[in-house]
Amino acid sequence: WGEDWPPQSSFARGGEEGFAGLHTGERRGDREVLVRLTATHPLLGRLQARAELMSGRTAAGGPAVPSGQWLFGVRVGVGTSTAIGPIRVEYGRTRDDRGAVFVRVGRWF
Repeated sequence: WGEDWPPQSSFARGGEEGFAGLHTGERRGDREVLVRLTATHPLLGRLQARAELMSGRTAAGGPAVPSGQWLFGVRVGVGTSTAIGPIRVEYGRTRDDRGAVFVRVGRWF
């Protein structure tokens, strides 16, 4: 908790993987609540289909658990495990018709 944090010291909705349908780092705040459900299904070898449902809220100031309208989103795509870490390509949409592509190559350290 704090006041007037610089953007790099605040929470981005969805954490390092971002929120379905938003660009990574969007809708930052000094508090966040997030619920994420991920399902995977093997397709061919290490390739797998992925789907994520998520809902959450970020806020700057106010109660410990942010109040107000929660954003809902879904992200679907494919992923695989490699020696350099996971590789994922997914597309997400929010309930308010925002869309964004999510690409992950390797892990963040």
